[in-house]
Amino acid sequence: MGGMARLRAVHSIRIDGAQHDYLAGNSERADGPWKTVYTRYDQLSDMVGGRIRRTSSGTSEFNPVATQATLIFTDSVASVVPAGGKESAAQPTQYVDASDRLDSDPVRAVMLALAAPDLRRDATDTLFREPFDGLSFAWRNGRMRVLLDRHTRLPGAVVFERAYPGDVRRLPFGDIHLMTVYADWQMQPSGLWYPRQSIVTVNGVTTSDRSIYHFMENAPAPNDSFEVSQSTRLQFNTHQTRAFTTAVTLNELGPPVVIRDGIVSLRDFWTTTLVRQDDGVVVFEAHISPEYASQVIAEAHRRFPDLPVKALVMTSDPWAHIGGVREFVARGIPIYLLDSSRPFIESLLRSPHTLHPDALQRAPRRPIIRTVAGRTVVGRGSNQFVLYPVRGSAGDRMVMAYFPGHRLLYGADLVTPNPAADGAAVTYDRTEATDLRRAVVREGLAVDSVFCVQSPDRIGWSAFTPEP
Repeated sequence: MGGMARLRAVHSIRIDGAQHDYLAGNSERADGPWKTVYTRYDQLSDMVGGRIRRTSSGTSEFNPVATQATLIFTDSVASVVPAGGKESAAQPTQYVDASDRLDSDPVRAVMLALAAPDLRRDATDTLFREPFDGLSFAWRNGRMRVLLDRHTRLPGAVVFERAYPGDVRRLPFGDIHLMTVYADWQMQPSGLWYPRQSIVTVNGVTTSDRSIYHFMENAPAPNDSFEVSQSTRLQFNTHQTRAFTTAVTLNELGPPVVIRDGIVSLRDFWTTTLVRQDDGVVVFEAHISPEYASQVIAEAHRRFPDLPVKALVMTSDPWAHIGGVREFVARGIPIYLLDSSRPFIESLLRSPHTLHPDALQRAPRRPIIRTVAGRTVVGRGSNQFVLYPVRGSAGDRMVMAYFPGHRLLYGADLVTPNPAADGAAVTYDRTEATDLRRAVVREGLAVDSVFCVQSPDRIGWSAFTPEP
């Protein structure tokens, strides 16, 4: 990369480039294909102090108009400043991603390796059908590996082997293998070698592809570039920034909503529902984490003390819906899920969790899976419900639940209200709503009201039915 003297002389790097990110886990199929976000960025990295200032402008299906914002990552906090707006605390997931991005930079990774007291030689790996010599050292709650091309002695990849216990996106997958592969190495005027392309994979799935257009080493990096206000620091460490983390306490966002006698919705980022039947309680959804699932199970026992939790219904399989499934399996609770989701969920249940062991890792057991391939009746009495595959575009991997005794529909993740202007009627996402309406017509269901993952409140079917 230019020699030790050249590496040690690099105190900051400024790059400008573009990347596309795949929304693995937030598309209609958990195992792809995935929606994409496109981003242009300008990033200043303080290699000595371990800080980043990154201004980016991204577009996606969700935000087709490019919006610019600046992320500041420094010591133990991160903040976001929208263009022309006020600084606020970043989400913890943004903090984690910025930290990963900084430490996987090849210059910083090599310097971290050289400073590591436990640096060791690992087995040889093969990338691009070529041999790479591995070096590794303890890093965070796992290890970092640097893979050196045997011929060029350049870092072909930087690998993190660790757990992400606080991150809803990655917690369910246990031991994470996050690899950044580097290519298109170019020699700078100073003699430093630096790559112009990097590809990021998580457990073998490509999540990001980045290209650098301009590179400057030892760019000016004044301290105020990385300043975060005291008020933002305080905000970062409060519950206001805990969305998409596992640090969620049951009912902290509001009291439960009683839909019908024995049907209770718990509102915490995504709704979890308890359904009392004659022989036990059924839980809808396995959101967030094993710890949150334990709170939900405890709530079911508190509300219905004479009944066991007899089943879990998983109505879809994106990352927001799977964090607690391993806890249900560890307790021997049967799971209802869509037939096409079964291979993905079974692979998730087999994934090793050795770095942050959960109950299923400590005491493995086979899951009890009840596949939903068509009309599936669950329970008896007034709260009996019937599961149906939706089989739509947005609902390709979703299951809806119909309560015939109440003419009530649980619409899974297919009821997404759009913001309404003052006095205007609420509308719903056209594609998702159409999928649900068509499934109801196909199955000949008589529906009076609907509720869903996104909201614990009932919506009149007549209000939901008209086209947006």
